[in-house]
Amino acid sequence: MAINVNGYFFIDFLSFLCYYLLKKFFEISSTIYCEEKIMRKNLYEMFFPKSIAVVGATGDMKKHGGAMLARAIEFGYEGKIYPVNPKQDTIFNLKCYKTVLDIPETPDVAFVVIPAVAVLKMIEECGQKGIKNIVMISAGFKEVGGEGIEREKKLLEIIKKYEMNLVGPNCPGFVNPFIDLHFIMSVVNVQKGGVVILSQSGGITAAMVDFAKDLGIGCRLICGIGNKADINEVDIMETIIGNETFLEGIKVVALYQESIVDADRLLNVARRFAEKNIPILSLKSGRGNFGKKAALSHTGAMASSDVAVDALFKKAGIIRVDGINELLTLAACFEKIPIPSGNRVAIVTNSGGPAVVAADYFEKYGLTLAQLSETTKEKLHQILNKFSAWCAVDNPVDIIGGGSSQMFQEVIELLFDTDDNDIVLVTMPKPAFEGVLQDIAHSLVITRRVNPDKPMFVVTMTDVNYDLRERYSRAGLPIFLYPEEAVKIIGKMRQYPEIIKRYQDNQNFKIFNPVKFSGIHKEEVEKIIRGHNNEFLSQEDARKVLKAYGFKFPRTVLAQNSDEAERYFAAFKADGVRKVVLKVESADILHKSDAGCVKEAILFSEETEPMYIYNEIIINAKTYKSNVNIKGVLIQEFIGGGKEVLIGVKREVGFGHLIAFGRGGIYTEAECDIAFALAPLSFREADELTKSIRFYEILKGVRGEKPVDFKALRCALLLISQLVSDFPQIAEIDINPIKAFADKIICVDVRIKIGGE
Repeated sequence: MAINVNGYFFIDFLSFLCYYLLKKFFEISSTIYCEEKIMRKNLYEMFFPKSIAVVGATGDMKKHGGAMLARAIEFGYEGKIYPVNPKQDTIFNLKCYKTVLDIPETPDVAFVVIPAVAVLKMIEECGQKGIKNIVMISAGFKEVGGEGIEREKKLLEIIKKYEMNLVGPNCPGFVNPFIDLHFIMSVVNVQKGGVVILSQSGGITAAMVDFAKDLGIGCRLICGIGNKADINEVDIMETIIGNETFLEGIKVVALYQESIVDADRLLNVARRFAEKNIPILSLKSGRGNFGKKAALSHTGAMASSDVAVDALFKKAGIIRVDGINELLTLAACFEKIPIPSGNRVAIVTNSGGPAVVAADYFEKYGLTLAQLSETTKEKLHQILNKFSAWCAVDNPVDIIGGGSSQMFQEVIELLFDTDDNDIVLVTMPKPAFEGVLQDIAHSLVITRRVNPDKPMFVVTMTDVNYDLRERYSRAGLPIFLYPEEAVKIIGKMRQYPEIIKRYQDNQNFKIFNPVKFSGIHKEEVEKIIRGHNNEFLSQEDARKVLKAYGFKFPRTVLAQNSDEAERYFAAFKADGVRKVVLKVESADILHKSDAGCVKEAILFSEETEPMYIYNEIIINAKTYKSNVNIKGVLIQEFIGGGKEVLIGVKREVGFGHLIAFGRGGIYTEAECDIAFALAPLSFREADELTKSIRFYEILKGVRGEKPVDFKALRCALLLISQLVSDFPQIAEIDINPIKAFADKIICVDVRIKIGGE
């Protein structure tokens, strides 16, 4: 009896058992490989060293080697410190060593602050000494180009030779407040807390140390990673998530990234952080002004690498932010306050204007104005009537300009105790009376401490002094100057419960696992694409590739000369086909419409005599490009009606295949209504793609129309995902248009590029 498992049939139990054992073997092997890959970069000793060497140490406080060493001592690092400088005997009352080879023990980490030209010899000595961890502050490598690039290559050769770990070069160092190790380009001490900050920019890292203090952020680790020649943010995150001691107390990870070097590993480690309910935030620079751009495919409108970043972050559950202030503010909120359980916001204000401005932004950021129950309104009425008869008891709750601190406190306590809101937003323009702001702040702090489970955000509409800001911070009350800033942060925080829900749904139901289809014909595709590199397939071969994966096309033939064209026209006409589309088949002409090489012909009309149109296309092709190589003219049955969509693929270096879905046809570039996701796709991701474009409302049907066949569209996306997973050498696919009907979809035109960048 045949056994069916996941679409595979086994003729007897023995063959099934062999399959099962091999499958388990490869699963275990893969797990071991992944664990080895993670453990290879176990950096715990680097960030929790018991001893450090400072190569390039000096007593000159105007140099990094002096200022950074002095701060390491000043801020109380209790491990052993070994200054290294061939010209000094002692520095800051510490014995100084001529080279690292003279140090009596092997330090856990060496901080390097010497000129780039002296680095290679010194790193060789570190390797000979057995030092395994290097933090290279020194600049003058890849970032300067020319000789710097070669110098960095030689540096990496030495690092690999001695199996060392290198942070940098061109990095600002790191801070671990939990062991009082402060070796970074900043004079500000960092308090202990639950935020991890990893930054690719030295200047931004140093600035974030200062900003963290202003925002009251406590940190587990701040590290600048510089050129990422060896160690990158993913290596550090893998070490954190793989070590319970390191992981303990971490509430959020904040990243500043200028490049993403290993998308697959970032995706995997992000999911491991989701298991621990730890959000990851990223400020990924390099958005530019380009956004979506036309690719080589003729309908184009593919994506820039930045769109690939958005797709990766969505798949990984990473929250993308728009600036340094937003990154740190959001990190502070995740560290100090509970994540909102819902999107219903209750506003308490002493002025209607800021409340209205806040509410205007709710829809943009996925929030809604809470509908207060009649019971809540009655209780509000009782509270506010004690102070004034003019207060509004609906949402927003307006306690007017003369509202006292007591009014604020009683109203907010009531809103904290009710279930008809999830978030309390307080807006309070500066009162006209001296000292009232401080009194209100005191009441808010008390209310927050008594009711710690519901998030509250405060908009001051005026700068507050440092002491007042610190009081808010200690109480876990984020404050904002403007209401729109607060609403945006609330909206970003609200993304995380959805991320966790997606992750949990996948754990429980596997809805985000890649989908695989049986019944496809990979061997046919292998034959077609074999030998192609950095070139487009012919239209005929491109259709064969998609047909091997189950896609349907209209009846299409290739006329290689006028005699064949006449016979094909006659055959179409005999079968009752009224209208056909003619397209030149030439690898030299990608944009056929621009060349006048796509035309329609009505077979039963003398006004559009098909042979005349055939000859016109040949002439237009030769006029468009001299020495054009024409393989023939495609004659395709015209498919009328339906909604036109597109499915596309572009391979992005470092990310894999980016799959696009959007409005198709001649309006693709003009509308630019396209959504993207990274392959491989799950069923849920395919479903989300179809719903992520504006054209979705049309696809659902309007004014009595039937919806298109969404099941067929989802299957098409999943099949394309499987195709590019099976054949990673595919660089581009452009299926445009696809005619979507109520009961089917039909592909009209396709281009496929193999190989190349």
